[in-house]
Amino acid sequence: MWSLPRLAIVVAGALLASCSPLSVSPRLGEPAALQGPSLTGPTVYAFSPEKALVASYTSDAPAAKPASVLEGSKTQLSVGNGMAVGADGTLYVVVQATGSSGTAMKLLVFRPGARGNVAPERTAWLKGPILPGYAVGLELDGHGNFWLSAIAKLLRYPTSAHGSARPNASIVAQLATPDGLMAANCNNVALDSTGNIYGACGVTYRGAHASGVSEYALVARKKAKLVRTFYDLELPEVAPSSIAIDDAGTIYLASNLPNSGVFAYRPSMKSGDVRYTRRFTGPSRTIISSIVTDSSGNVYVAVGSRIMVFGPKANGQARPIRSIRDPKHLDYTTNDYGTLLNASLQ
Repeated sequence: MWSLPRLAIVVAGALLASCSPLSVSPRLGEPAALQGPSLTGPTVYAFSPEKALVASYTSDAPAAKPASVLEGSKTQLSVGNGMAVGADGTLYVVVQATGSSGTAMKLLVFRPGARGNVAPERTAWLKGPILPGYAVGLELDGHGNFWLSAIAKLLRYPTSAHGSARPNASIVAQLATPDGLMAANCNNVALDSTGNIYGACGVTYRGAHASGVSEYALVARKKAKLVRTFYDLELPEVAPSSIAIDDAGTIYLASNLPNSGVFAYRPSMKSGDVRYTRRFTGPSRTIISSIVTDSSGNVYVAVGSRIMVFGPKANGQARPIRSIRDPKHLDYTTNDYGTLLNASLQ
């Protein structure tokens, strides 16, 4: 039995050996104004759903404008919860769109360097157990697929999809609780450097609300193993909708509850009842819409009309080491959440 009205549960890494069904089909610009040191390192991509655009920011120009903006009727960009950038610069965005059967989810694929009011080079209607507004995140696996979360499942689709696409793999989400594993709903998805899949999930049971992350390893064509599970009673009552894994394996979680901040868990965190390793917050009234990490371990946080950058050891009431401010193009509201940022070396 749970003794608290709300229990936050995080599932993420490599200890609880459990199997979950995995079904696989047989086939299938100038930067914004910077606060503090100049922006160095990766190109930062920002999907701003409320303004239906994707802006990119680079390190080598001082002007208070993005390096490029992808925006306009031809782009087909609209409200959505997922964006990713491939190693070659190809841009992938999943949005809500109206089709012959009503509102559905659509994949938009743009060539590297696409900007302005240009059409995607490919589009695909995403089929399967997926509902607009409940399909969150977009993570590439580096092997020709992308993952997103869809309520009770994590779904994988081919990045080569065109026309109509169905999942080529699915994982039924579970969370470990004091009363054992339970079916869960997923709020977002992330992959680590080894290819393991993490779902930020939640579950309601006996009047208690649990939230957290499940990590899976693909061990066979039709099976996924839940490899570690831990829970933290101090996670916020609003389930984390943002998740990021840095190259060292540190797990970051954030919800859009005001002032709750970013929670960090060390890679070696064991299963069971744990407490976060670090927690850092920004200015007062901060509502986080998305987070992402770069190859240096910095954490990028989408808030309002800016992207704050925190160092890899940020803790407590931390000041960002720099910020991208762009009210003209960035507009993250309380309705925006998911995978809306990317920090890529192009």
